[in-house]
Amino acid sequence: MTYRHGLSFLEGESISKFHMDRFVPVTLEQGTVAGQKGLHQWLEKGKPCAMEVSLCDEKGVPVLSWSIARALPVKLSAPAFDASTNSLSIESLEVRAAGISIKHLA
Repeated sequence: MTYRHGLSFLEGESISKFHMDRFVPVTLEQGTVAGQKGLHQWLEKGKPCAMEVSLCDEKGVPVLSWSIARALPVKLSAPAFDASTNSLSIESLEVRAAGISIKHLA
């Protein structure tokens, strides 16, 4: 972004860089949620909150983790409920996220 200040005729125009907090879409698929009430309360609030997403190995031990400073739920897709099957209760959750950082846990 370029702006002109009061002495720009002598010093030239100033160039400033601003960090804009943009929300980008992030889709989470076939995961599990820690805690029983956390997801439900977050969906009801509809306000951005911090969350952590972990990539786990075959034993369930986190290997890589993403910290999201502000995540806002946008879309939740779930299969039709069938008590006779052992299917996932949530297929995907789309959030708008800002302030993403990566943690290497290994």
